[in-house]
Amino acid sequence: MRITLWVLVLEGLATLSCMETLPSTTALPPVHEELLLRPANGDSPLRAEFTVANGVARGHVDWARNCRRVAVVRPREQEVVETRPSYEAAAGAGIGALGAAAMGAGLLSNLDQFSTKESCHLDDDGNESCSSPRSQATAGGVMLVGTALALAAASLVTVASPSTTEWGEVHTGEARRGRVLDAQAPCGTGAVVGVGLSLYLAEERIARSATDDHGDVVFGIPSRVTGTLTLAVDSTPREYKALEPGQAVGTLRVEPSSTAHDAAAW
Repeated sequence: MRITLWVLVLEGLATLSCMETLPSTTALPPVHEELLLRPANGDSPLRAEFTVANGVARGHVDWARNCRRVAVVRPREQEVVETRPSYEAAAGAGIGALGAAAMGAGLLSNLDQFSTKESCHLDDDGNESCSSPRSQATAGGVMLVGTALALAAASLVTVASPSTTEWGEVHTGEARRGRVLDAQAPCGTGAVVGVGLSLYLAEERIARSATDDHGDVVFGIPSRVTGTLTLAVDSTPREYKALEPGQAVGTLRVEPSSTAHDAAAW
């Protein structure tokens, strides 16, 4: 049992190389981006103009020029794991190999000084084992020589092993506010398409519609409704970052008459 255990230890030592792992991070060139920021004063990023006639409100919705286009910088760093030989450990293994070899050789060369008289004992399982001082010295010498060989192999493997570098994940940091490129930039490009809008009289929704491919929108207004209506955003396409549901776009006025007139939402 002792010999089997020691053989396993020797195999582990023989495959050992004294390498050290050094994790670190390295800075990468930062990422430069342009961002479109919502109006700082809470104004709507949309503007609209309406004409109300015969219970129908027809309007055109466009992007307001009250957003800010800014240049920002995002720092980046990458994880690096460097594995390289530990020459100090290799030297220690070499010294240990010399010491173990000297002690093992000393035991094996002086075996005649140990008695061959065996003594026996029982282990906890009732198994009897017998050994003599000479057999124990022989086993010890062999183990020490084997240890010396394993440590020497580990030292040589370490010295011969090349350094390796493994590149890991890249982490991008938070955007750092840069300079303002345009303080009155349009809050979007192209037509305002597919934005859900509603008209409210106080807290009551009066009508609901959505902009078409040209940014036009049409509402049917009940005949009983007059006064100032609030135009608000219901839903937005995912790509419209400057918009969010619940934003008020502006107001329009419905007069108690059937004649056509112009009204504006801002």
